Amino acid sequence: MHYLARRREFEAHMDYEGDELDLLAFYLENGFNIGQVEYDQNMRLQFGVKSKELDPYFIGSREGRDIPRPRLGRSAWWDALLGDLSKHQTPGWVESGFILLNTTKEDQETFELKFKRLGTRILKGTAEQDHNWLVWASGPERRRYIVIGYPYTTDDVHLRNSILAEAMN
Repeated sequence: MHYLARRREFEAHMDYEGDELDLLAFYLENGFNIGQVEYDQNMRLQFGVKSKELDPYFIGSREGRDIPRPRLGRSAWWDALLGDLSKHQTPGWVESGFILLNTTKEDQETFELKFKRLGTRILKGTAEQDHNWLVWASGPERRRYIVIGYPYTTDDVHLRNSILAEAMN
């Protein structure tokens, strides 16, 4: 679903030359996350034979070889977040998943590092306040998403939710 949604957005304002498999290979490389270039009216992408990157999978699978399926690059931690979203399917889980998938692997890794550092400070009692969160802006300005990370130690669901609501404002 994410591929189709991003493809529609990407195609609406990006000039490119290539076929559907070229687009799929490009998506698997970066999720169509190419920064502000995506909105540059003077930019034209030439995919050429980008789809050839998928040939080992398609040919190997057809020949019965065990070839890993190509997939969008994600950090293991980010993949676990997406897996939890999919497993629990709380309200808004699809939209939240799309936002997470719109984040580059490099940004995923940076967010994870900052989140874990904040979590460590909270556990050690060296955090600035009683409740701390991380606000991360992801994507180019025209397609910016905000990801909030709140490492918490409380079992009080109402307190946790009220802190999250405060972080979102």
